[in-house]
Amino acid sequence: MEAEDKILKLINFESSTSERNEAINYLQKLRGYKVENLRKDTVNIKDDLNNLDIQSQDIAYSNYQSFIKTAESSRQVLKGWNETTKNVENLIEKVPDFNKNSDSFVETAYDLNTSRRLNALTMKKHIELLEILELPQLMELSIREEKYADALELASYVEKLSSKFDNVPIVNNIVKTIESSWNVMLTQLLSELKTDLTLPKCLQIVGFLKRMQAFSTLELKLKFLQIRDSWFKEIIAAIPRNDPYQHLIKTIELTRVNLFNIITQYKALFDDESDTRDTDTMIHLMFTSWIHEKVEDFLKTLETDLISSNNNLMDIGSILGQCMYFGISFSRIGVDLRAQCAPIFIKTISRYLNTSVIKATKQFESDMETFTLINKDIVPFKRHFKTNVESKDLQDEKDYAPPESLLDFEPLALYCNALINIFNELRSCAPIAVLQSFVQSLENSLESISKSILSFYRSEQQAFGMKEKENFLKMCTCFSFELVPYIQSCIHLVFPPKNHIAGSLESISTLKAEKVLETIDHLLPDKISSTKI
Repeated sequence: MEAEDKILKLINFESSTSERNEAINYLQKLRGYKVENLRKDTVNIKDDLNNLDIQSQDIAYSNYQSFIKTAESSRQVLKGWNETTKNVENLIEKVPDFNKNSDSFVETAYDLNTSRRLNALTMKKHIELLEILELPQLMELSIREEKYADALELASYVEKLSSKFDNVPIVNNIVKTIESSWNVMLTQLLSELKTDLTLPKCLQIVGFLKRMQAFSTLELKLKFLQIRDSWFKEIIAAIPRNDPYQHLIKTIELTRVNLFNIITQYKALFDDESDTRDTDTMIHLMFTSWIHEKVEDFLKTLETDLISSNNNLMDIGSILGQCMYFGISFSRIGVDLRAQCAPIFIKTISRYLNTSVIKATKQFESDMETFTLINKDIVPFKRHFKTNVESKDLQDEKDYAPPESLLDFEPLALYCNALINIFNELRSCAPIAVLQSFVQSLENSLESISKSILSFYRSEQQAFGMKEKENFLKMCTCFSFELVPYIQSCIHLVFPPKNHIAGSLESISTLKAEKVLETIDHLLPDKISSTKI
């Protein structure tokens, strides 16, 4: 076996296993021949080869057409094989794209199927979806018609819808639209606070604001005060200022009504939320400060208008009555401002009385410049009073008419009429606090009258005859013993001594007659004849 393998290697025999085995068997067979047989066999082999060549030629000749067809077929097969190979290669190159397109097709088909299913579901839920899509319009309509409760319910529903379907674009769009409407509703509610509101309406609006949770409790309190204060300032600023009296009357009325309403509304809204926290204490102090500021603003307006106006005491008394009613109303909510109003009215009344007395005094002085006693017939009158004016009980006095003797002396009569007008006005509004300053003004006025009479005497005495001197004496007597006591009686009529607190004010309601008459004391009866000026 090894020898045969070596022989095959020497001749470089390469073939299949079956042919190799045949070659080995043939070599083994040859090894069994003798030399003569081998020589003889060589000749036989050559003959066989020649026969084979002849047979091959015969076969080739007889099968020539077949060989040509076979060659042609082989060529066609080879060409087809090459094309097939090329197509296969192209196919192999396109397989990834085909796989990709196939996957895309599958996905598209899946999406189409999903869309079809969703469209079918959409058609089935058409009414429900339409209601959801109409939520923004419904929200806007509710706000426009001020149906805030419905709007809050819609907003709550949309909030739940958003938390459940936050990945749905159309739901997100609806949420954005609702949020925009939400802000509009918030602005609209706050603007309604800037109007004249009843308590139930105010409670309703603030209730909506609390449900919206747009502000904390502290912020809501501040916002409420801010908006209501802005509205309050607007209505006060809108009052016409051309007439101070009407402006003040209207200011008192609007301040009393509207400020009372705001305070009542605030306490009704927030007092039940009492807390001991620092923030609650702070806002309470702010509320108190706000009330104090409004009261101060009112008092400033009161004082300014009282100064600017030319009201008489009756008008001032009317304003005082309204302010007292204002204070009584506010005392029910712990804001009694009557004590703050009193000094303003006392100051105003005192100023008015002093101005009126000064005006009467100046008018007397002006009248004395044209007054004359020459050729004047005066009826004698009986002296009723002493120089000292005594206090008397006026409870039994029924007639407070001025002395008729004043008619003979026009300046004194006009002066007395002016004072009577002042007393008549004062009776409608006579606070005891003005008594001392008023009596002092009267004393100063009467002293000025005395000086005017003395000045008149000094300038006219050279022209006096006996009759004129007698008339002048009557004038001095009328002033001293008729006019001054009459004014004192008017003071006690307006400020009865028995009604004074513990009688302690009786002394300041009495005129100092000696001081008033001191200037013309030497001109009075029993002294005028011996007096030389």
